[in-house]
Amino acid sequence: ETVQDRSGLGFCLTTLKATGYAWMWRIVWLPALTQWFFDLPRLGVHADISWPPSPLRVPADYEASNVDKFDVERLPAVAPDALYQPSNQRYSGVYGKAKLFKEELGPLRTWDRYIVNRNNERVKLACINWHGAYLKEAVVGGLEKWPLQVLADRIAQLGFNCVRLPYSTQGVLENPVVDNEALKANLLQFQGKRMLDLFDATIDALGKLGVMVIINNHNSESGWCCSATSEEGIWYTSKYNETQWIKSLTVLAERYKNNRFVIGYDIRNEPHDWQHIKLTWGCGDPKTDYLAAVERAGNAILDENPDVLLFVEPLCF
Repeated sequence: ETVQDRSGLGFCLTTLKATGYAWMWRIVWLPALTQWFFDLPRLGVHADISWPPSPLRVPADYEASNVDKFDVERLPAVAPDALYQPSNQRYSGVYGKAKLFKEELGPLRTWDRYIVNRNNERVKLACINWHGAYLKEAVVGGLEKWPLQVLADRIAQLGFNCVRLPYSTQGVLENPVVDNEALKANLLQFQGKRMLDLFDATIDALGKLGVMVIINNHNSESGWCCSATSEEGIWYTSKYNETQWIKSLTVLAERYKNNRFVIGYDIRNEPHDWQHIKLTWGCGDPKTDYLAAVERAGNAILDENPDVLLFVEPLCF
C-alpha cells in the first residue's frame, strides 16, 4: 500500500510484523488537530483537565499518590462504526480519567484497527508528550522545579494514561552525565546520574501509576527540534548516520524489553524533506525511501523485543 500525505495534520500508527520479508501493515490516521481538540470523547481521550490548572502542591510528607486501577472494557467481537461517529458534545473543560494500564495485561497488539491487551480488551491511549530528554540537558523537563514522582503523579491526575518520551540519538549513544542545573529539585536522588539513569527513573515513576510509555526518537543531535529547514527531518544526518539511528533504538528496545509499561516506539519524529532530499514512500532509493528505513529500524527493534507496538509518523508533518 502506498501512503504519501504531505498536506494534513495527523499521526500515523502502524504495527509492523515481520515474517521473513513479508510485512503486514495496519495504518490508522488520527483526525486533524482542530477536530481532535473539539471532539476528544470520540477518540477515547478523556482527561480531567480544567483551565486554569490547579496549583501543584507537595505535602511535606509526600508519597506517590495511589491512583486507582481500572476495570477493563471488553472489546466487542464486531465494533459498530456507529460507536465512532463524531460526537455532538463539545469541549467543556472536564472529562473523566483515562484507564490506566495493568502490567499483567501486556503486551499490547493490534486487532483490526484497535489496540488490544492480552485478553483482547480494547486499550485507548490518552497520551501527553514529556519534552526534555532530547535536549542538551538530556533529561525530562521540570526536574529543576519538582520531584520526578510529583510530576509523574500530575500526569496521571490530569487523566492521561500514556506518555510519549522523546530522546536524541546522541543522548542515548553518549549517555552524558546530567547537569545539576536540570536536577535542582532532585539532587539528593539523581546528582551525578547519567541520561539513561534518568530515563529509567522516569519510566519507572510512570509505571508505578499505570501510565504507559511510547519512546520517541526525536532527533539525532541533542538540541531543540524541529523546523522545516532542519536536517533533523531526515532519519540520518551529517553527524549521525542510519546505523547509529537504529543502534539508539535497539539499545532502548533491549534495555526495556522486560518492562510492560514501555508499549512501543515512535521510530522518528516528523520526517520531512530537507534541501535537495525529497522523502518518498516505497521508491527504493535508500537516501529518500522512508518506508524502507522504518522497515529496517522496525525489524531491528522487533529483533530485540517482538512484543512492542511501532509508531510511524507521516511524511512532511
